[in-house]
Amino acid sequence: PNLTMGNSAPQPGESFMTHFAAWQSEGASGANQTWDFSNLVSDSSKTFNWVDPTMTPNGASFPTADVAQEDPGAGFVYFDYGNGDMEYIGADANGLLVEQTDPEINLKFPCTFGTTWTDTQAGTIPFGGTRAGTTNGDADAYGTLILPWGTVTDVLRVHLAQDYTDNIIITID
Repeated sequence: PNLTMGNSAPQPGESFMTHFAAWQSEGASGANQTWDFSNLVSDSSKTFNWVDPTMTPNGASFPTADVAQEDPGAGFVYFDYGNGDMEYIGADANGLLVEQTDPEINLKFPCTFGTTWTDTQAGTIPFGGTRAGTTNGDADAYGTLILPWGTVTDVLRVHLAQDYTDNIIITID
């Protein structure tokens, strides 16, 4: 599988449902894997929407955003595609803004088996705080994913390891 800006970058009007369940091992990494989660039991779900950032309450605070992910009831997360990758540039948690001064690459394009990246990030958080850290991305496996509702082929598994520190009055790692 090859994730590109054209075939994988979320666009306004798209949505996805996330199902939550008890923790499961992610399975083996490598080429041509089969991950069988056919017996997975969902205990809840939530639909996330991709929206036009200019149509969000604080979209003007993120003028370079190409798309915002709406988390109903929690707010919006903003992404920019200007550098050819999917970069996290900030969030609006119902009026509490996180604004990145150094965006964070959440997905490198193109991304295929073996793609890795490391990116620093920095920003401001509510109440006069700052955030700084590093994100490591790794497309470590591809194959077939079997779920209770069906089978998906040509799946690329991408891990993100995000390590950051928020400084407000106290330091939180």
